Amino acid sequence: MSSENLSWKRYFNLKNLIITAIIISIIISGAFYLQESTNIVPQELLNTALTNTLEAKSYQFHTKSSIIIDGQEKTFSDIAGERGDSKTFHVTGSMLGTDINVYQIGDTTYRLDSLTNKWIVTENNSLLRESLLMAELNPLSNFYFKEIVSAEYLGMEKIDRHKMYKITCRPRINNKWLDGYFKDLNYIIWIDKKDKMIKKATMTAISKEKESSSLTIEVILENFNKEFNIKPPSLSS
Repeated sequence: MSSENLSWKRYFNLKNLIITAIIISIIISGAFYLQESTNIVPQELLNTALTNTLEAKSYQFHTKSSIIIDGQEKTFSDIAGERGDSKTFHVTGSMLGTDINVYQIGDTTYRLDSLTNKWIVTENNSLLRESLLMAELNPLSNFYFKEIVSAEYLGMEKIDRHKMYKITCRPRINNKWLDGYFKDLNYIIWIDKKDKMIKKATMTAISKEKESSSLTIEVILENFNKEFNIKPPSLSS
């Protein structure tokens, strides 16, 4: 047999080995994914993630909410912030087209007046008592579920190179504003595979007064239980 024939045989044998290895790898990966998916109980995973997330002492967040009225979408709020603890936070962004910059330190609120560019200080006050502002200033309030009516596992998805469990659910929620004005709440929630914390969620709901109107809220959460140095702003002009 010529050396040329031997060379071709080696080439095809190597090619077959590579193809076989790829096929085996795909089969193993598929079997692993199928086994992992089969082992996931959506409601149990969601309950674990809710507990872990709601127990967080501090975190950073970005929330964006929009309302569709008569077919036109309007941005209700677009806010980023950080919470140092249950009574300390700082948020910036816009709400109903108005820029906001607010610190809450204990029971004292510091709000930057967009017209005068001066800080307005209100003592013995907590913005978190305002149910209308709850979802924007305390994004975890979007996850105060009374009951999970249904939950479905949608598979794995990567966000910023982190593997996430993706789950859709229909809950009953303990939020006066959402519960009072909206119905048919539906969530899509991304849960970090590693720490079982909620890292992203989108919520849609229909207006109780007018079914052609709807609400969409997107929440992004990160840097749980880290220390944030949130101090009152300088009041000097």
